[in-house]
Amino acid sequence: MANTGSDGWEQEHQNGRWSAAGNGRAKVEGWVPRWMQFPPSAYTTRGGVGSVNRAGEADALLAQVESESKKPTEAEPERQAA
Repeated sequence: MANTGSDGWEQEHQNGRWSAAGNGRAKVEGWVPRWMQFPPSAYTTRGGVGSVNRAGEADALLAQVESESKKPTEAEPERQAA
């Protein structure tokens, strides 16, 4: 990470310059990291991003529930009058 050897004041102002689109950078409105988007995604394929892992697990569970709901149910047997 850049400026890790700098004091807190310098790091705070460097972050402010980045977020304010200083030094000729274009400001991007509404930007969020990929791992915070919906559905989340990772920057690399190495894994290790918890929100991405949990989203994959949730997708698998949802697919399982949807496939079970599409299965034909057994008809209830007719009841005999007493």
